[in-house]
Order: sequence, then C-alpha cells, then structure tokens
Amino acid sequence: MRPFQETRLEEAGLTVLVPSRPQWVLSLTPMKRNQRIELSTPPNYYPATSIQIVRDAELSVLVDDLDSVAASAMQSIRSGLGMADPLTPGALQDVRVGNLTGFEDNFSIRQGDAEYDLRNIVGALPSGHLVSILVSTPAGQIAHIEHIVEKILVNLREL
Repeated sequence: MRPFQETRLEEAGLTVLVPSRPQWVLSLTPMKRNQRIELSTPPNYYPATSIQIVRDAELSVLVDDLDSVAASAMQSIRSGLGMADPLTPGALQDVRVGNLTGFEDNFSIRQGDAEYDLRNIVGALPSGHLVSILVSTPAGQIAHIEHIVEKILVNLREL
C-alpha cells in the first residue's frame, strides 16, 4: 500500500492526504476568496498527474441546489479551459466519496500537441461548503492513478 502523509492546510481549511513515496509536490495558490491546493507528481513519475482542490469557505450550498450549482461551476471550468462544447444535461454523474457529496464530469482537452483526460468533481462537504476537485493526466492514463485519487477524496476533511 502506498504511504500517504496527512497534511493540515490551515489557509485552505482542509486536511488532505499527500502521497509520500515518491513524495508528490504540494503547493497553495491564493485565489480571490480562497486557496487552491495542487498536488502534482514528481518529475519522471508515470503518469504525470495534477490534482487541484478548492474549498469555497464563503459559499454554502443546500442539498436541493447542489446539482444546479455543480453544473454551473463545471461549465465555468470547461469554459476556462477553452472548451466550446457546453456541459450537457445528464453528463453529470452522482458521486459520494468520503465526506463529499456531489457530481462528476469526465472529459478530454487538447493543448498544443498533447491531449489530457480530466475528472472534475464539484460537491459539498457536511458543512455545506462547496469543493471543486480537478484531476488531470495525459490521455488514457487516468485509470492508473484512480486508487490514489480515491484515497485522497475519501480522506478529505475540513478543519
């Protein structure tokens, strides 16, 4: 079993598991209302992976509104990545993992000569705070890191 290090990130309001053998790179990027956590694989790791996690401490979502809020957030992420095709109703899959309840959108993008598979999850923690998780790998490789992503998601906790 791959070892993980539980890491408290006060600025982001979350505790996350960080793969520790090999040690993944952890960084925090300030945003307008919160911090973006990014976990990325070390150089020469296969497959190259990035996991971005953002918790919005200023936005609480009611369970009844979660689907429309998640769809709107996911469409914004798609647009921000330059995707012209809109998110289609029914494209979202329910997801419940650890403390997170929400929706998932899987898609691919091309940037230059490279193609990437993305798994985007938008959901709510028990507090109602919205969380967005974006996983990116080279095309066709996301299945290779699924067990790591699931372990991180299952153990994601608010402080």
